[in-house]
Amino acid sequence: EGVFRVINGGVQTSTSLLKHSWGLIFFTGSERVGKIVAEAAAKTLTPVVLELGGKSPLYFDKGFCGDELKVAVDRIIWGKTMNAGQTCIAPDYVLCHESQVDMFAAQCVKTLNTMFGDNVEKSGLTRIVSKEHTMRLFKAIEEAEQLEGTKIIYGGSKLSTVQDKFIMPTVLLLDSPDHACMLLQNEIFGPILPIVSVKSEDEAIERMNKKPGTPLALYAFTKSALCYEKFITHCPAANYARNDVVLFLTMDAAFGGKGSSGNGAYRGKGSFRTFTNPAISYYHPCGKAFESGGLRYHPYEGYIKSLPYVLMYIPSYFPVFNYRKWLKVLAFILVIMYVPVFRFVPKSFSNSIADQFDLWSDYLRSLPQL
Repeated sequence: EGVFRVINGGVQTSTSLLKHSWGLIFFTGSERVGKIVAEAAAKTLTPVVLELGGKSPLYFDKGFCGDELKVAVDRIIWGKTMNAGQTCIAPDYVLCHESQVDMFAAQCVKTLNTMFGDNVEKSGLTRIVSKEHTMRLFKAIEEAEQLEGTKIIYGGSKLSTVQDKFIMPTVLLLDSPDHACMLLQNEIFGPILPIVSVKSEDEAIERMNKKPGTPLALYAFTKSALCYEKFITHCPAANYARNDVVLFLTMDAAFGGKGSSGNGAYRGKGSFRTFTNPAISYYHPCGKAFESGGLRYHPYEGYIKSLPYVLMYIPSYFPVFNYRKWLKVLAFILVIMYVPVFRFVPKSFSNSIADQFDLWSDYLRSLPQL
């Protein structure tokens, strides 16, 4: 009891909560609301972790056929229809190599028929979270259907029911990636997969980079490791995956966004680091033996007294620091200080550590000023 406090509410409740100062605000949602949360948190200087989303692109390269084509499309359709497409890392749209478009589209139909059967509405497909979002997706399909050159491969608005919050899985072939339609401009967050034909991976990279923001995930289905590396090098994204979707979340690694897709990371050890605050706790005994002969205190006579502290900070200014060499120097100094045969300081040193430091300090002060 008292470990967690859960407060249920809508916009007014969350707005009121954001007015208070917190140790950390963790938000998962849209980019639009993420900006509101970040702005409110800035007023109280509360740190924020944002896990947003965006349009996660998928490039489908040439060379897939037979079983490889089936497996690839099965993975893509699974990722797109999981939770009815309402996941932040679902593939948003496909840029398909022109040589693969027909085979890719045909396999999408086969995969959807296998997964959901003839009566999709009574299958295990999840419903959309609200009527408001169902209407948004319905209008997006309708808008795309009215564009010149659009081809419905599977599904469509006529098979969707807003009242029941049901959106039919829909695959559309658009003749241009430059259409100013909702499906190509905004994050879809639903079981709708637009396909656009491209001539090469270079064109796909160009099209991806024209989209505003940084996607939470970028997918590339290709047999070429060099092709995949080209996307990593030239297309900014928070996360990358080759020949699969979504499953990179199962890795033992921290997950988070970048730029418009969020900031910060969590999951596994990443969650521990995110929800804890590192702090230094320092203890130094108040004994004369620990004062190093008062070397850090005024007055400073020349720089001889400060020399040990200068040496102490040398590693901070040299990234490549030969610790082994300096350990040998330190060992040599200690031998001179504590082995009687090698002492060149006055022999009046006592066996007391504190007295030794005091006399060593007096010895340094007796040296000529530089």
